[in-house]
Formats: sequence, structure tokens, C-alpha cells
Amino acid sequence: MADFGFGIRTDLLCSPAREFVFPALHIHEKKMGLWEQLPTMNDIGIGSLVGYLFLLFSPRAKAFAQWYQGFLEQAIANNTPKSSGIFGPVIQSGMGLLENPGHNYAQMIGEGSSSTFSAADAYGIMISGFFHYLSRYPNVYERLASDIRRDFKPEEEIVWGLKLESCIYLCAVIDEVMCHT
Repeated sequence: MADFGFGIRTDLLCSPAREFVFPALHIHEKKMGLWEQLPTMNDIGIGSLVGYLFLLFSPRAKAFAQWYQGFLEQAIANNTPKSSGIFGPVIQSGMGLLENPGHNYAQMIGEGSSSTFSAADAYGIMISGFFHYLSRYPNVYERLASDIRRDFKPEEEIVWGLKLESCIYLCAVIDEVMCHT
């Protein structure tokens, strides 16, 4: 997903980095789920405290934090001048490079991280299904591409908001994919 999303090859399935990345990601995903479900805990600083303690007492967490910082720097470098993956516009938006940014820096980090590292879950399955069905039904792809090209200017105008949500055919295609994946 890192390659698809940011144009970064991590080789985590074969790399020795997997020894500390995967366990830390597992705990991090649980922590993120808790803060997303109970944002008041994060508002009072519990999230920051747990993150600090995790780094203080876990050598793997510290190694993951260093690896992840390098990953972020590489993702930003790869996608700042031009988009190198599907999430490239998110980085460009978060860096303030788009005319109509849809994300600030913190949102960029959160969206990119969640989308990349949670990809084995529903998000990745949905994207895979979306591209699978579009490739199997060229007439659907052509109509969807035509609608998007008609309603939006290239790249910068396609941001999450009311205009994107009002694309009836896009919503129908997504709903159909969700029913079959």
C-alpha cells in the first residue's frame, strides 16, 4: 500500500524492519481506534501520554518511531514536486501546495498513515474492489471518468466535500463495490 499510495517501496514483508514495525503498528492501530472512539481521552492528553510512555519503555516503539519518521520524510519528498501515488494529492494539500487544499499538515499525516497502514482492512479491500470492478466493466469506468472530468478541473479541485459527495454516479459505483467486496 505504501508503494501504491506514496510511491515508496518498503519491502516490509522481507525486511528485518518488520520485526519492530508490525508489532508497533498493531498496538498503534488499537490506540488510534480507542482515541477515535473516545476523543475526550485524547482531548485531556491521554493519547500524548500513552505515546510518550510507549516510546520511553519500548525499544521497538522507539525503532518504529525512527523508521516511521524516515517513511514520512520520504513520502513528503516523493510527493511534493509531483504526485507519486494515489495519496500524493493529500501530501500536496497538507503541504499547502494546492490552490484549494483539503487537508492541513496534521490531517495529512493522519489520513496518509491510516490509509497506508490500515490498508489490509476495509479501506484496502474497497480500493482493490473498486479498481477490480472498474477494470472489468469498461462502460462503468468510461461513464465515471466522463462524469468526474465534466464536474471537476484536473487534480486540485477534487477534494472531499459537498461537490464530490454530490457525484451521484460515483456514490452509486462505491455503493455497488461495497456490496460486492
